[in-house]
Amino acid sequence: MSLSGIIASTPRHTTVLPVSGKKIEYRPFVVKEEKILLMAAETKDEKSIYSAIREVVFSCTAGKVDVTKIPLTDMEYLFLQLRSHSVGETTKPSIKCLKCGSPNECEIVLKDIVPMTNPSHKKVIPIVDDISVVMRYPTMEDVETIGEGTEVERTFRLIIRCIDKVLQGDTVHNASEMGEDEVRGFVDEMTQDQFRRLFSFLETMPRMERKVEFVCGECNEKNEQVLKGIANFF
Repeated sequence: MSLSGIIASTPRHTTVLPVSGKKIEYRPFVVKEEKILLMAAETKDEKSIYSAIREVVFSCTAGKVDVTKIPLTDMEYLFLQLRSHSVGETTKPSIKCLKCGSPNECEIVLKDIVPMTNPSHKKVIPIVDDISVVMRYPTMEDVETIGEGTEVERTFRLIIRCIDKVLQGDTVHNASEMGEDEVRGFVDEMTQDQFRRLFSFLETMPRMERKVEFVCGECNEKNEQVLKGIANFF
């Protein structure tokens, strides 16, 4: 008699993604999926971690969610919901003291990690006269495929990827129909001030973050830090 499949089915949960507003059904991950995550965590490599998250989320949502296609903040939020229902409601990341660099273990309640949005954030950005740019939120696929280079080069390419439409009076130019080279040419002709407005979209967009406070066990320094990005809560 085969033992495969004799364990009772795992419970189902639902959540609403904070950015896209999509309702998602998922199950907790099981041992074989936790092994994938643990192996990725050992590498401390962001690409390996993202790859593991992609595989596990795809399985736990019955193949209905491709995390490379949804906004990064939605991906991070969904994974934290999964983790909370799978291995516990808290995580204990090791955080380096800003003064002496010693690692300190801090307990964080996962449900307290929520998307934070800057009040000045906006998706439709005026450029000049009757021309505006409509932005879309970056996905994991965008981040993984912008290529190598300096931080400035990668950010520039990501901004170009995140341009969704250009509004010119009553005319709508879809970036997907224009092609990346044409969009890049459009951005290249902007002034520094105009480009800065596009950059502010990335700076102020919703992101999963949590402020932590602790006293370093090594040097007794009081620390206050803001953790951002899925790797900090992995």
